[in-house]
Amino acid sequence: MKKLLFFVLCLVCSSPLFAGGGQTGWGKIIEIYTHPSWTEVKIDGFSNNPDACGSTVWYSLPLEKNGNTAYNSMYTSLLTAFTTGKSVTFWVSGCGGQFSYPSISSIRVK
Repeated sequence: MKKLLFFVLCLVCSSPLFAGGGQTGWGKIIEIYTHPSWTEVKIDGFSNNPDACGSTVWYSLPLEKNGNTAYNSMYTSLLTAFTTGKSVTFWVSGCGGQFSYPSISSIRVK
């Protein structure tokens, strides 16, 4: 019984070590800013900063040369959502962009 309790305690105490990233709420894209190293989007309706980035005014999508191999399809999703007025939610992980904004890892359009 003590071993089981110790095991459960270890799992609970170590869970913050796996923290990082999180999902935003739903919102609409109100502005897009493209730079040679990233694209940033401003959203109306939500804010999430799971990795304590500098600000959540914008969300950053790093370009392919920075390690994002799905940049083109993700950028297309952002533009489509923006032009059609669809709501989006992001999975964000880490920080990037001009002033250390939450970095977009995946996009869902509704």
